[in-house]
Amino acid sequence: MNKEITSSFLELMEKYSLSHKPKIDDMLIAATSLCYGIELFTLNVNDFKFIPKIKLISLS
Repeated sequence: MNKEITSSFLELMEKYSLSHKPKIDDMLIAATSLCYGIELFTLNVNDFKFIPKIKLISLS
């Protein structure tokens, strides 16, 4: 984890913690995906679909 990921994580938590009640580990994964511009492969798209600009690939 680096400063960019930490900053992105904090922004995501601040923005979505009340409205979507995300899990901390999911937001760390999302922040990493966003910072590196990589696709996020997941079995549960619902955990991430509310985040704009995230590239989701469903495995289910």
